[in-house]
Amino acid sequence: HGVLRADGTRTETPLIFGLDDREEFVPMENRTASVRLVEGYNDFEGRLEVEINGTWGTVCKDGWIEENSLLVCQQLGLAFNPNYPTARRQVPAFNDTPIVMSWVSCDEVDVDLTLCRAVNVDARSCS
Repeated sequence: HGVLRADGTRTETPLIFGLDDREEFVPMENRTASVRLVEGYNDFEGRLEVEINGTWGTVCKDGWIEENSLLVCQQLGLAFNPNYPTARRQVPAFNDTPIVMSWVSCDEVDVDLTLCRAVNVDARSCS
């Protein structure tokens, strides 16, 4: 996490890029309101919830692919790290939290997880 900073003064010299990872340069900004992370250790992890037709619910991990994670990170204003494609721990939903999507399949042209190909369900279990 951090901000990429370019240092250089003359046009004929190459730019030097460095990562400035001080805490004040790590904004957590949800760029779209249709996805959020809840009940994680920090702002950068948690159970994924999506809003569909005015209802917030979870997403079943069945059929989850890396492209979905990349898109969610983009929607949350985060950078995707392929070395950590899933959370360190699973955060179970409360019994009253519906599962609203499963078998989600996004590709490089998708811009919103809720608009990706998926099975839209209203269930309490992924089974």
